[in-house]
Amino acid sequence: MKCDDLNKLVLWTLVISIISDVIFLFIEIMNQRCDAKTEKEKTEKERLVNHELAELRSQISTLQQQLSALTSLSNTP
Repeated sequence: MKCDDLNKLVLWTLVISIISDVIFLFIEIMNQRCDAKTEKEKTEKERLVNHELAELRSQISTLQQQLSALTSLSNTP
């Protein structure tokens, strides 16, 4: 091989390597964005579930108080 051919081969190898690095970097950035979006959705769902759970606990407490009041009224002669 001539020296020029070898230099061209090295140059093309470097160019291909840089292009592949850029592609893999882009893929990694997109993957991190998707992970962040998934984590955000999960956090939002957990927040909504916790809010609904607190609301249900409040309703249960209210019903227990009403039941207690009704049973105390029915027990009085």
